[in-house]
Order: sequence, then structure tokens, then C-alpha cells
Amino acid sequence: MKKQIEDRKFVIYGAGCSGAGFILEFCQKLNKFPLAVIDKRFEIEKKFYGIPAMNLEKFLSKFSKDLEELLIVITVGKKEYKKQIVNLLIKSGVKKENIISFVNNFWAIFIPWVKYFLEKKKSFYLENKEKILKTLQLFQDEISIK
Repeated sequence: MKKQIEDRKFVIYGAGCSGAGFILEFCQKLNKFPLAVIDKRFEIEKKFYGIPAMNLEKFLSKFSKDLEELLIVITVGKKEYKKQIVNLLIKSGVKKENIISFVNNFWAIFIPWVKYFLEKKKSFYLENKEKILKTLQLFQDEISIK
């Protein structure tokens, strides 16, 4: 992810917990921030953690010249919403290769107690690594993946 956004202009789609976490944990550490945050809840342009925030319609009118170059990072966790967003962006003229999802692999770092335990109780995870990994495999069945 770091390599994908280092040399590109980007925006994020999603102003929920994961969007905030992406800005606070990822962007701040890289000192690289999105040009905008897109979310349907912004009927008028506002700020989200100091970044211009707007709905998709406003984004498309404001950044229409940059659509071919901009990377759009989806920070929405629910798969059905993410699929809808990807389809909406593609219909709006965004190239599929310019759309990436952040949440799939990194959602857990935004849950405050997970971050606390990872920082403060690392030995617990190291001692129980195999058990934890086996537990995570339980969620790889067809029903859990949906």
C-alpha cells in the first residue's frame, strides 16, 4: 500500500472508522494525505480530519480532470458496500486499476483494544501465535467469506 500511494495523488472513499484510522495511522506516519475524502453523508463540502470531504457528485465535478491519475483508496469494510462503491466509481469514469481497498487486510489495527494489545502485550501474541492463526482459519469457509 505504501508504494502504491507514495508517488501518486489519492483520495479515500469512506469517512467511517476505517477512513479515520487510515488517515490517523497510515497517512500521518507517511506524512502523505489524501486530496479529499468521499462519502455520501457529506451533502455539502466539509472537513474530515482536516481534509476536504464531499459526496461523490461533488468529487466528480471538482476532480474530473484528475480522474485518470487519481488513486482511490476504499476504506469501507462491508463487502457489499465495497462492491457497490467500486461499480459506482467505474460507472463514473474511474479506471478499475485506480481503485484499491485498504480495509481487507488492515481493519484490525483500527480497533483500539487490538492496537493496545499489539503494542503492550506482544508476548501474548507471540506465545499464542499458532492458536491464533488456527482460529483465523475457521473464518475461511464459504459462509464466513461472504
